[in-house]
Order: sequence, then C-alpha cells, then structure tokens
Amino acid sequence: MERKQKNSLFNYIYSLMDARGKFLFFSMLFITSLSSIIISISPLILAKITDLLSGSLSNFSYEYLILLACLYMFCVISNKASVFLFMILQSSLRINMQKKMSLKYLRELYNENITNLSKNNAGYTTQSLNQASNDIYILVRNVSQNILSPVIQLISTIVVVLSTKDWFSAGVFFLYILVFVIFNTRLTGSLASLRKHSMDITLNSYSLLSDTVDNMIAAKKNNALRLISERYEDALTQENNAQKKYWLLSSKVLLLNSLLAVILFGSVFIYNILGVLNGVVSIGHFIMITSYIILLSTPVENIGALLSEIRQSMSSLAGFIQRHAENKATSPSIPFLNMERKLNLSIRELSFSYSDDKKILNSVSLDLFTGKMYSLTGPSGSGKSTLVKIISGYYKNYFGDIYLNDISLRNISDEDLNDAIYYLTQYDYIFMDTLRFNLRLANYDASENEMFKVLKLANLSVVNNEPVSLDTHLINRGNNYSGGQKQRISLARLFLRKPAIIIIDEATSALDYINESEILSSIRTHFPDALIINISHRINLLECSDCVYVLNEGNIVASGHFRDLMVSNEYISGLASVTE
Repeated sequence: MERKQKNSLFNYIYSLMDARGKFLFFSMLFITSLSSIIISISPLILAKITDLLSGSLSNFSYEYLILLACLYMFCVISNKASVFLFMILQSSLRINMQKKMSLKYLRELYNENITNLSKNNAGYTTQSLNQASNDIYILVRNVSQNILSPVIQLISTIVVVLSTKDWFSAGVFFLYILVFVIFNTRLTGSLASLRKHSMDITLNSYSLLSDTVDNMIAAKKNNALRLISERYEDALTQENNAQKKYWLLSSKVLLLNSLLAVILFGSVFIYNILGVLNGVVSIGHFIMITSYIILLSTPVENIGALLSEIRQSMSSLAGFIQRHAENKATSPSIPFLNMERKLNLSIRELSFSYSDDKKILNSVSLDLFTGKMYSLTGPSGSGKSTLVKIISGYYKNYFGDIYLNDISLRNISDEDLNDAIYYLTQYDYIFMDTLRFNLRLANYDASENEMFKVLKLANLSVVNNEPVSLDTHLINRGNNYSGGQKQRISLARLFLRKPAIIIIDEATSALDYINESEILSSIRTHFPDALIINISHRINLLECSDCVYVLNEGNIVASGHFRDLMVSNEYISGLASVTE
C-alpha cells in the first residue's frame, strides 16, 4: 500500500474519533506502553529475589527482599489491572467509533448517486459496514496492544539482558527480531491477500442470503427449495474453500514462527543451563531468561498472523473508503434558486442507453409548461420510465440536455432537484417504523394536523374500518398495509412537499379508477401551478391530460390531446378498445 494511501487511511480512522475517542485511544497507548515496561522488569526483579534466597548475593537483607517482593507483586497486580482497564477503554472506544462510523456511512450512502444505491442489496450494504467497522477495530486493537506490547517487551528485554552483560542471550533475542521481521514480511502479503479474498466471498454470501430472503415468497410459490438451497450451498462451499486456504497458510506461518522461536529461544535456554552448571550464570539470571522466553514466545509468535490481519484490514478498509468516494454524488457549484415554485421543462435531443448496444431514448425533444398535466404512454420498454428518471436525476450519463427555466439540469444539485421535482413510483419505499416516521420523510417538521390533512387528501383517513393512527407500526416493506394503502402513503408524502414538478410513474396503479381520479383531482387542486408528468396506460388519466405523448422504441411517435390521438394513433385507439 502506498504511503499516501496509508496516510489517507489513518486520517480517515482518526477523523472517526471525537475528543473523547482520542482520549481513549491515547490512554490505551499509554497503558499498553507502561504495562509492557513494567511486566518486562518483573523477570529482573524475580531474578534478584531468587539470587537473594539462594545466597548468590552477599548483601542480603530482609528489608531489601521485602522491597523486591513488593515490587514484584506490584508488577503482577499492575499487569492484571492494566488488562482490565484496557478492556474497558477498548470497549468504550469501539462503541464510540462504531457510532461515528455508522452515522458517517449513513450520510455517505445518502450522498451516493441513486443508480449506485440500487446496485447492491441490503445484505451486501450492511455487511460492508460491519466488515469496515471490524477492520477499524482490528487496526486499533492490534496497533494499541497486540503489536505494541510485544515490541516494547522485546526491546525492554534486550535492554535488561544487556544490562546484565549477557551478550549471547541479548544477541540471540536481537537475531530473533531480525529473522522474524524478514520472514514475516515475505509471508504477510500472501496471507493478507488470502484473507481479503475470504472476506470478499463472505460478503458475497451475505448478499446472496439477503437476496434469497427478499425473494423467499417467490421460491416458496414455485416449490424451489432445492434450487435456492443449491445456490446458497455453492456460495458457502466457496466461502469454506477460501477460508481453508487462508487458515492453512496461517497455520504454516504460525508453525514456522514457533519453530524459529524454539530454535533461537531454545539455544538461549540451553546456554543458560550450561552456564548454571558451569557456575558462570546464577540461578536468578537463569530464571530471568526463562521468564522472558515464556513471556515473549506466544505474543511474538502471533505477530506474524496479526501483521497479515492488519495488512488485510488496511487493504479492505482502503477499498471501502475508495468505493464510497467514487460513488459520491458530485454537487454542482451553481446554486439553483426557485423562489416562485414555477418551472418550465425543456428537453433537447436527449439520448440514453444502458449499454452501447441499444439506445433506450433517441434524440427526444419536449417542451413542458408549468400548470399543465402531461401523460407519457406507450408499449413496455419504450423509454417512459427512463425518461422521467433522467429528469429526476437518477441517471447522469445522458446525451443532450434538459433545462429547468433555462438552467441546465447538470448545473443543479441533487438537493435542489429533489426540492423542485417529486418523483412518485409504483414501488413504495416504506420504512419499518411508525406511519408518523414514514410521513416525516417528506417534511421533518410536519405537525400532526398536517399529517392527518395529507392522509385525508390521499384517501387514507381510515384503515381497516378504523381511524388511521400515526403511531401504527409498519412491518418490513409495509406489508401490514395493502398495495393501495402503501401507495397512498407515498401520495401523502407528496402533499407534505412543495414541488414545482410532479412525476407520477404508475404510482396509482394499485388504486381503483374512482380513488385514482379523486387523488389526481386533489393533486391538481393542491398544486395548481405544478407541472405534472404522468406515466399511465389508463384511459381516465389520459383523458384529463393537457397533452399525451406516445413513445415507442425510445422515440416520440405521436403527441396531442387524447381525443385526437384516438383517431390518429393506433396504440391509443387500441388502449381504448381494450378498456371498452
């Protein structure tokens, strides 16, 4: 990973810490450093105590022995207390950062282009956050404790051993560090790559599971348990194979690190045993060296796996940050002010395609005026929904131009465009929350009186023969309401907004003709100056339009009043005959 990318990554993590978070993090570093130094001194104190008890030191005194014993107990107690305190600080920091990151992620999702939001399902999106949050936790935990502590202990050990003039043991400890770093530097790259691959496949498994749950009713209706089970089993098999490869290499690295520790630490151990036998090394010094071997062997051996974990987490988190930076919607610098709330819409030579193969829209030009209602109709796939989605800002990669009062759509920010245009679709976006919350999406400060008023306008004053309650809790996708009732919630949101352009993309398809006509009348009455674009195949809506445009294969093939098109256009006359 490049230095610039690393700096960007650390800046991102640091930005997630508020004043309290920074205090917690640096407190963790301080506690780890202090406790590592203290625990590194404890074998030296134990050696002194042993030499006093064995008579190796001539200046024996009970006061000195008691002092050393108290110091040793202080080291042991301090280590236990530091572990407890570190755990509290670490948990507090994780909660603090997770909250900050989750809110940051929510805002980043909100600021993404609409087209990017629909690419991945909820399982992939939520698991991405969980994985990124876990990556940050891994980095913070390992840097502040699992890596820092063994490094400080190793350095302290070498310093202490050098102070005793045991050049051989100090040299072997230093050699161990050198060989360990060279060896693990070569292998952590492969480990990190395998771990990242494993995590990516796990992410895909979550995405597939979420997709399966979303479509479980379709599977059940078709008795397709075998098919969906096989698909999910294949994903789990891939995940299992990827994890096996990672853990196999990880085990090999751990084994090689253990062998390295056995060989080098074993040589130190044997050297000091021989020294004791030959009378050149005291029992206390031997116990000190043995204590250091026991103290360091397991934490240091694990550093290899921890380094690969850190490397993978850095790579994964960098990718997460980059993806959201790329998907972030860019906001034009020119502000769009619409004080009069009256907009005319001009479309000039608009072309669009999802791929290079076929144009969905082909040089479409239109002039639509405030206070008028226009209907778009035509066969399925003719480009109607694509056209209104471009007008609403869903797609940016179109050719030609669109103007709102002579201002190019490209120069209008998403926020201003959302204020100016309200896009109603046949797909209801219902949150698992109260009806009150679902209405406040349209107007954060809406009062209860305003909410009841718009529910009445949307013909949703009564639900199941009882007066509607704002505190009614809607389940997943609002499925405790009927399709028509859910569409009325979307319509009620419209009445809480003040758009200059209203787009209705078959948003009343679940309503009967009478309710549909009443609601459309309410919309025109409530928004007399709004430009209304309606996509529909229903005759009653086409009849009340000021102008009807017929699309076919991305082209406008006919336009005019419904009565005239009944005579001149085959598609419209066909609709009328089917209705009859």
